[in-house]
Amino acid sequence: MTIAIANGFSWSEPVISFMVLFGAIFLFPQILKFIKIPDIASYIIAGILLGPHVLKLIPQDSSIELLGTIGLLYIMFLAGIDLDTKKFNSNRKNSIIFGSFTFLIPFILGFLISHFFLKLSIKGTLLVSLMFSTHTLISYPIVRKLGINKDISIITAVGGTIITDTLVLILISFITSDGLQSNIIEQLLNPLYFIVFILLTFFFIPRIAKWFFQYVKQENSVQFVFLLFLVSSASVIAKLINIEPIIGAFIAGLSLSRSIPKNSLLMNRLEFIGNTIFIPFFLVQIGLMINVKLIFTDNQTWIIALILTSTAIISKWIAAIITKYTLNFNPTQSKVLFGLTTSHAAATIAIILLGLNNQIINQTIFNSTILVIFCSTIISSIITSKFGKELAKTIQDFSHVNKPINTLLPVSNSNNISKLVRIAGILHQESDFNSLYILSVIKDDSNTQNNITTLKQALTKISATNFTEGASILTRVDVNIANGIIRTAKEHFTTQIIIGWSSKSNTSKRIFGTIFEQILDSPFTIYSCNLKEDFYLCHSIKVALPQHIESESNFQNIISNITKLSEKLKMPLELEYSSTELLEKIKELMKDKKRNMVRYVYCDPQSIPSMNSSILNVFFMLKKQSYYYSYANNNKIRKLADLNLNTNFILIVP
Repeated sequence: MTIAIANGFSWSEPVISFMVLFGAIFLFPQILKFIKIPDIASYIIAGILLGPHVLKLIPQDSSIELLGTIGLLYIMFLAGIDLDTKKFNSNRKNSIIFGSFTFLIPFILGFLISHFFLKLSIKGTLLVSLMFSTHTLISYPIVRKLGINKDISIITAVGGTIITDTLVLILISFITSDGLQSNIIEQLLNPLYFIVFILLTFFFIPRIAKWFFQYVKQENSVQFVFLLFLVSSASVIAKLINIEPIIGAFIAGLSLSRSIPKNSLLMNRLEFIGNTIFIPFFLVQIGLMINVKLIFTDNQTWIIALILTSTAIISKWIAAIITKYTLNFNPTQSKVLFGLTTSHAAATIAIILLGLNNQIINQTIFNSTILVIFCSTIISSIITSKFGKELAKTIQDFSHVNKPINTLLPVSNSNNISKLVRIAGILHQESDFNSLYILSVIKDDSNTQNNITTLKQALTKISATNFTEGASILTRVDVNIANGIIRTAKEHFTTQIIIGWSSKSNTSKRIFGTIFEQILDSPFTIYSCNLKEDFYLCHSIKVALPQHIESESNFQNIISNITKLSEKLKMPLELEYSSTELLEKIKELMKDKKRNMVRYVYCDPQSIPSMNSSILNVFFMLKKQSYYYSYANNNKIRKLADLNLNTNFILIVP
């Protein structure tokens, strides 16, 4: 029964289902991120709540099934194309050792639990066991943000994933084949067909793709459609020889992993379309299939989910511990290795869906596995974040300390330009001015051309001053200002961004964040300035240094910049410290400075920095990927800044 609405429409109408579906894909991750629910889980929750078993807003019809199937094939294609065979080859020994452990140990434990405790059929037992073996590097973006993705433990995890996922998907193709309806000759020929399919795929698809990219001069959109055609063709051929289509999509992706550069525009489009449309569609469809009433009324589902979740996590933990002693990893590396490989998501969903569709497992096992996915993805992100920060602390890269500093100064308000330019000019007084870029990001709307002309005139006038002689003026048009800033910073190898402070003055900023908050976790040092016209008349600079700030890799550059401000503005420095280690580090960096220009003041680490309108206040926030990040501390500083907009301050984010 559907819910009737005006003019005879119902929630089952395609246009309404389309609206609800995209509304769910947009809103649920935004809402659930506040309680640390990963995007994968949020899409499944959306499907559960809006599906036929709860609110009945999205029908489980053939159109949704088609979109879900495309999403599943796309997931497996991206899983193949994302596997970096170069990293595998550079670390082959470690990858093979870990890959063997993280495949065999979960498989053996899963087999014992499934066969002797859950009493599943032999096919069901094998399928659930393979589900334990596979894993998804859903927390890899965390280690990439932390800058530890070149550590040996991370490379080992990636290489082990190649082995594990490839073995799992190859074996799945045999488990799901219908041996009862095949004769002996067909059963013997199936492995041969599979081997020939792999060989031909790896031989032809890369060559066809190379020829197409080299000789067929088309837009990137045509290249994208061409790749989708290759994937769908490989999936169809796999289906014709009794291999699951997802295996064909995975092998097609694996064969193309070297043909498409990881940082190319085409790869960016593949990931963008997949992550925003196809994959969310698939995950919502998974949610539509879950009978939440059955979960909450059937105690057996919770018991099985607890057993499966415990087995999945413990088996991956054992594999990481054995790898630690075998490859001489330190405790932190083994914990990061465990965190990365404990999440069960993309391949697990594909496997369990195949089992349900082929009637190898029942609805209870399917529902229980969804709970495994929920738990494992959350546990993975927590563990990887916690111990990844610990690992980052031990392998911090200080190689950039003595390198030139490229500065980006984004401006949007012509009335605010001069103050920011003066600060930027001071920080670059003794550097090559070509490394200072003054950027104007204009929103793409009807007034774009007029805004560009106005800001260019203002920028040209300001840049002619002594403060920024030789600075480069850049203009960018973008629908999102924060994205425009980040893209420009990456293109010009920026190390630090100087930006004006913006308070949460309206509802949209409170919900989606200010520009400062949108660039907060980008890989650049940020100086956010709230300055009055006469800020240079302040009698001193007070710097509230938080506990452990000396552990940040760019601490030396930050102190150097603060010292420059003090010298050029002729203001004495008051440095508030909270530990003897921090004091020693500051004194070491300040040993060549005039003593009468620097004063050290002890401050309790839990105290809130005081603000004074007659001084230039400097305080700090930390990025989420920092080992010492604290949401409470950042929120405290954020409120302090918003409550003191009538003072002069610079908020630094290392």
